[in-house]
Amino acid sequence: MSSILTNILSALALLPVLMHVTVLHAQSCDVVAVRSFNSTPYTNAIKGFEASSKCSVSIIDSDAGRATILREVREKEPDAVLAVGQDALKIVQSITDIPVFFTMVVVSELQASRFPSNFHGLSMEPNPESHAKTLSELFQKGSMVGILYDPQHLKEFVVEVKGYLEDRGMKTTFKEVTNATSVASAIESLKDRIDVLWMPADTTIANEETMRAAMLFSIKNRIPVYTFSRKYVEKGAFAALQTAPYDLGLQLGEAAAKVIKGKTLSRRFDYPVKHTLLLNRKMAKRFGIDLNMTRKTAFVE
Repeated sequence: MSSILTNILSALALLPVLMHVTVLHAQSCDVVAVRSFNSTPYTNAIKGFEASSKCSVSIIDSDAGRATILREVREKEPDAVLAVGQDALKIVQSITDIPVFFTMVVVSELQASRFPSNFHGLSMEPNPESHAKTLSELFQKGSMVGILYDPQHLKEFVVEVKGYLEDRGMKTTFKEVTNATSVASAIESLKDRIDVLWMPADTTIANEETMRAAMLFSIKNRIPVYTFSRKYVEKGAFAALQTAPYDLGLQLGEAAAKVIKGKTLSRRFDYPVKHTLLLNRKMAKRFGIDLNMTRKTAFVE
């Protein structure tokens, strides 16, 4: 009996050590996250990545400067780098010796294929076909969709969108915008030409000032705005097809865990598997849009 008790006590004594080893194993990789700037969405994407990858993540913001960031990456010798946002992605594109993961950007599969082979990405926008399906469900066949885009970021993406929309009987017109100061005038130029204005997730196109201009245009001209974020639906956009930043991080972190362990992914670039259609009831009523949707939808008052 005493020997059994001794064995139990010995096992209990080892528990803290075993738990410590388990924690070390759970965070057996280190990642440097380069964040375009300190914002809640970017931070939530990093939290999701950390949760699913089981890596320890240190954050550095892009305003530290390219040279400082690249030096810190070299000094820390991480297992991988995570770039969150367009500015961060630009900074890390010279890194070729360790895996680089990126999200909170909008790029097409063609654009992503041009990155070095160590890059793995997840778009913050759902795939073009999902957008086309959503717009064709929300608006009548033959409706004209006006899309603002920065050709540096979205050229191939909108070309894909155009094809899918036309397959569903929708029309498209595009307006190139290369800087945020010209967004308001670009929106106004679409007056009397479109049935819906699409403001995609792009740093040139979508910020507080440009989205305010889009909402004013929408109300004045009775043209609904389709976009990518709940916060803009709450501020007056009619609809958004959104993937939560945390969910983006979760999906990318799962892929990162495989790559860090030496596995090869079938795709180096992907679109989010989880997204939600958000609709503003008040704006739907204003525009006389029927909300009898058969798909899963979240409504914003």
